[in-house]
Order: sequence, then C-alpha cells, then structure tokens
Amino acid sequence: MKPSLWLYHHLPPVAWSVAASLRAWQLSGRRFGSIFAEAVPQIVRRTGAPAAELRAYQAERLAMLLTEAAASIPAYRGLPVPTAPGDALETLARWPLLDLGRLRANPADYCHPMRARGAVIRLFTSGTTGTPKQIVRDAEAEQLNYAYSEARWKLTAGVDRNDRWAMIGGQLVVPAARRRPPFWVRAWPLHQLYLSSYHLAPEHAEAYMRALAGWRPAYLLGYASSLDQLAAFSESTGIRLRPRAVISNAEPLYAHVRERLARVFGCAVRDTYGSTEGALQAFECAQGRLHVSTDFGVFEILTPEGAPAPPGVPGRVVVTGLTNRAMPLVRYEIGDTATWAAPEPCPCGSSFPVLAAVEGRTDDLLLLPDGRRIGRLDPVFKGGLPIREAQIVQRRDGSIDVRIATEERAGIAWTEAHERQLLRELRARLGDSIAIRFERVERVERSANGKFKAVVRERA
Repeated sequence: MKPSLWLYHHLPPVAWSVAASLRAWQLSGRRFGSIFAEAVPQIVRRTGAPAAELRAYQAERLAMLLTEAAASIPAYRGLPVPTAPGDALETLARWPLLDLGRLRANPADYCHPMRARGAVIRLFTSGTTGTPKQIVRDAEAEQLNYAYSEARWKLTAGVDRNDRWAMIGGQLVVPAARRRPPFWVRAWPLHQLYLSSYHLAPEHAEAYMRALAGWRPAYLLGYASSLDQLAAFSESTGIRLRPRAVISNAEPLYAHVRERLARVFGCAVRDTYGSTEGALQAFECAQGRLHVSTDFGVFEILTPEGAPAPPGVPGRVVVTGLTNRAMPLVRYEIGDTATWAAPEPCPCGSSFPVLAAVEGRTDDLLLLPDGRRIGRLDPVFKGGLPIREAQIVQRRDGSIDVRIATEERAGIAWTEAHERQLLRELRARLGDSIAIRFERVERVERSANGKFKAVVRERA
C-alpha cells in the first residue's frame, strides 16, 4: 500500500470526502481543459457523420501517426509509411503486431522521445491478459480520452459531466476492513459519489441505498456485477432510485443483468467497451447496438491466420490508438475476442461499424465469508511488479491461491519483498478473514478454449 493511501485511510471518515474532493479538483484540471472543450462538439458531430467522412478522418490520422512513429519511436523505426492518407490502412496491415514482451520490459521503446517528456500520465494496466504494462499518456491524449467518453458514453445516454452521478468501483476510498458506513466519498468538483465495490455485503444494503437516495444521481456508472448488486439492494430495501441512465463498464453486461437494471432503475441501460491503454472505444446507441469509434482508433478482428475476420466470425481484437502520440500503440493485441455484425444501416443514424459480440472479459467474482463479491482485482498487479502474468484462484473452501509467472524487469527480479507488497495490496481489498497463498509458475494455464482468466472461482 502506498504511504499516501495508508495516511488517507487513517484520517477520520469525515475527512475522506475532503481529500477526495481535493484530488478531484486536481483531476478536473487535467481532464477537462481547452482540448476537452474543443473536442467534445467535434466528436458529437462525427457521431452522425457519413461513412465516407469517417473513413477519410481515420485515414488522415492514421497516416500522420504511422509516419511520425516510424521516424521517431525506437520500436517502430524504419517500418513502412503511407505515401498518402488513402494508403494508411494498407500500410498498417504490413506492420507487425506489437511485441508485448518488449512493451513490458522496455516501455520507453514505444514512447516518442519529445512528447513523452514532462507532464505525462503514467498508468499501469493488466487488462484481460493479466500481464502488467506501463502506459504513458500526454495531456492531449488524457483530455481526448475524456472527451470521447463524454460525447459517446454520456451524451448519447442523455447525461453529461455536470450532472450529479454515482460511480461504484475498485478504488480504495475506504479501508477494506471497515465494517460500518460510510463506504463512499463525495468528490464535489466531479459531481461524483464514489462507492466502494469491496463492501457490497447484504448487511450494508440499506446504508448504500440511503446514500444513493440522498445523492440523487442522474446516472450510475460502474462494473456490471456491482450495479447488479445495487439493483438487488434496491429490491431488498424498497429504496428506489430514478436515474436517467445506467452505464456499465469494464465487465460483460449479461442479458439477465441488463433486464434487472432496466426494471429496477426504470431507465436506459448502456454498455461500453474501452481499455486503460486508450486505444479503443465503443459505445451503445439507443437501438442497443455497440458501435466502434473508428475516429478514436483502428479496430481489427483477425482470424488465427492473421486475416481480417468476416462478419459473424469471431476473432482476436487488435487495436491501434489514434489519440496518444506520446506512446502510440500500433497493432496492439488486447486479449479479447470479438465478432463483427453484418454491415447494415443502424436506425440510430451512426455510420460506425457494429460489434455483434465481445468476449474475453469473463473473470469470475471472488466470494468472501461475509457475502461480499469482489471482481476486477487487476489493480493489485499495477505497481511495477516484475510479473509477466498472474491469476487469482478461489478454492472451494474460500481460500485464495495467487499464481504468479515472474520475469526480470529492468534488472529487478522477484523477491520476497514483492510478495509482501502484493499480499498487502490483496489484504487492503479482501481483508484478513481469508487465507492467501502464492504459487510461482512458469506460465498460467489457459482454459480448454485457450482463453486466459485473471480470476477463477472453483464451483462446489
């Protein structure tokens, strides 16, 4: 646990929202500046633009990115460049898939020597592959990322960033061991009530629902599994919310969960698809179709042989981001499987292509002795640990096995100190009532269909 988080957790609860609001004020300046304000209306306009205009926009951005990357970025230096924007997609197909091992070991090889200097944002992600990677994002990319979220995820659902909203997620806004409310903080500059997903035990149902009812959010945003638990809390307590929208992210939104969210909250339920790496974005329209924002990135679905998969045929997802010139990820395989829908006009008016299905984000949830269900534990692996991949397995008796495939990174090998650090991060989220063991492995086993799962729970 970082010293700053330890100090935060030892503040009196009344001070947590003050600290969260100070942090939110800092984030607001970083996310919502002049680039954001200028980009949002442009992105909104392109949402309904003709297909030919979208293709031309993507080709122009891609040609510029490939040309700059081949000239300035070590990992891409010397690769072919387009002679004109119209050649950009053909040129991209001649580039190799991004070397994930090199990205993990030497992220600087993928950074622009000038753009990646100074006030950049460094993020750690493991995604669906369970492999931690460092991502660098410059100020322009950060604001564009939030501009696309505003234009495509929020405005299309009838809400915006000035509305009050509630987010339920995995930030450690309160200590995991806490057993009485509050399990949330108010981040006033973001108009946000942030609720911990680690404390969704049945005995806390009324506390959660009263906090939400008092906040009166215009929309809810969070993991599908956590939103589903809030819907169950609403049913069990009789405390009703009437948001204008519910927005699901980071997990699969199953049909039965969507139905309950729509029924309990009485509003539109929208799914989203994105990644911390900032190389892809997709949004659900009012017709229930998941459109890929091709002005945000190039989205490829490839067969096992590396050919473009036709509609109706699932394939592996490979993306090229168009917004982050500090660290452009070109032909980056994210570990998901997706399927194109048949190309046909969407009644919503958008010309963006539609995904028929997305798989790969199918981790199980951990079940704790007090009834809490915990998902999305990938943040515990994001502290620069020398880990190639990792998997968390919950046994039938409730105990946890953590399988770790380590690697030497920047001359640093795995030590007992790293294991203690990882244990502290897990305890901060799961508490002390559950046994946790570590197992070193050469490679995390895949399922019968070859898929990696970061979290697995054995069934009784």
